Amino acid sequence: MNARTHSGNLPVGSSANARAGTTLVELLVALPLTVLVAVMAVALLLHVAKAGRGQWARLATTRELRHARLVLARDLESVHGTDIRVLTDTLLEFRAHLGVLVLCTVPSGMAIDVAVPDTGAAGDWVSAVRAGDDLIGWALPHAPSDTPQRWMAPIVAPPKGLGVGTCGPAPMVPPRPRWRLTVAATSGVPLAPGMPVGIGRPVRYRHYQSGSRWWLGRRTRDAAGWDVTQPVAGPLLSATEHGMALQGFSHRGVPTTWPDSMALLRIVLRASRRVHDARSGHVDSAAVEVPLRAAPAQGPPA
Repeated sequence: MNARTHSGNLPVGSSANARAGTTLVELLVALPLTVLVAVMAVALLLHVAKAGRGQWARLATTRELRHARLVLARDLESVHGTDIRVLTDTLLEFRAHLGVLVLCTVPSGMAIDVAVPDTGAAGDWVSAVRAGDDLIGWALPHAPSDTPQRWMAPIVAPPKGLGVGTCGPAPMVPPRPRWRLTVAATSGVPLAPGMPVGIGRPVRYRHYQSGSRWWLGRRTRDAAGWDVTQPVAGPLLSATEHGMALQGFSHRGVPTTWPDSMALLRIVLRASRRVHDARSGHVDSAAVEVPLRAAPAQGPPA
């Protein structure tokens, strides 16, 4: 009776209990598969991280170059060829135009009263005019075939607001805000109410090195001299790697260094993504082509 009872029960450690666990063969097969899956997952994560770094580096350099293009295009929008003073691969110096006004009266040889061209024009920028800016006037020609006479003089004091009043001899012209500008020299051309008057400011863009990196910097000049260089974009490639290149072209598309015959200015900026991603060897570039206002060619023919 007892023998039958013991023979009918399965003792501990029998083959039925062994089948409930994992055999050595199964472990030997599962471990390599687990390692393979883990390696593939890590490789996928590394690839995603690398792609993310590359995308971020591309966006970072694109953002810097786009900002430089916008700033350069804004400053060079109304530049005349003769406004360019220095043009090299690392330096661009020119006279940027702040705006255009209309001459009202000339109370004295050094004082000139001006107003905005029309009642709808915004004149808030006039309050930002400072000593050291240039006043540029164009005397109207007496005959259609005559060339307008240009006169330029430095402004020696900030503009003085005169309030709203009439400007010019026309009785039907509505009142508009007026200002008084004081210049350093008397006019060399006949001034008449209604003639256009422009305000310019010397601006300098420079490809410069700070530490181990290169940047595009901007400076302006007033009566006290050039102010501190403000970084506009960067880091760029170095000068030896042509991080900045400037070239002028005539109206025929021929390269020229004569400002009087320059009709197009081309600026190329180059930046490496390596600054934002040490593993990236890509270089991005941005070209700014600015048509210059027409002028009679006074330099050698192109």
